Amino acid sequence: MLGLSQAQGIILAVGGAIFVAIAGGVLVLRGRQRREADIPNAMRPGPSDPDLETPLLQKLQGWGVVLVLFFVIWVPAVWLFEPDQNLSQEKDLTNDAIARGKAYESVGVDALFFVGVRTRAELDARHVGQKHTCTRRGGLDDDVAELLGRLKP
Repeated sequence: MLGLSQAQGIILAVGGAIFVAIAGGVLVLRGRQRREADIPNAMRPGPSDPDLETPLLQKLQGWGVVLVLFFVIWVPAVWLFEPDQNLSQEKDLTNDAIARGKAYESVGVDALFFVGVRTRAELDARHVGQKHTCTRRGGLDDDVAELLGRLKP
């Protein structure tokens, strides 16, 4: 066993009883709902200004610094890498358009409709031997407009 004297055992038992009584009292009081006056929340006094302002202000300032640092790094990174991404996307889209044009030609399509062709080089890149090619949007070069006029049936 523990090897306590009789006095130590009594002290331990009394201390345990006091602890149990306090814990039970806390649980009982915690379970009771205190009756408050029927004052709407909007009419009750709020916390004091220092209680509201200081922690919230410090928290908002901290997040503001974090977001500013994030954008200080992110905006130049996007500005530097976006043109390369746009060029590679444009090349991929052009290659996909050429592949689709060849696939359409292989099944016997006579005319293709290209959106956004403005120069002769763009038309030559997309023109894969179809009998007729249609384009849309203004700003065509004169040689593209002339070529399109010759392609009409």
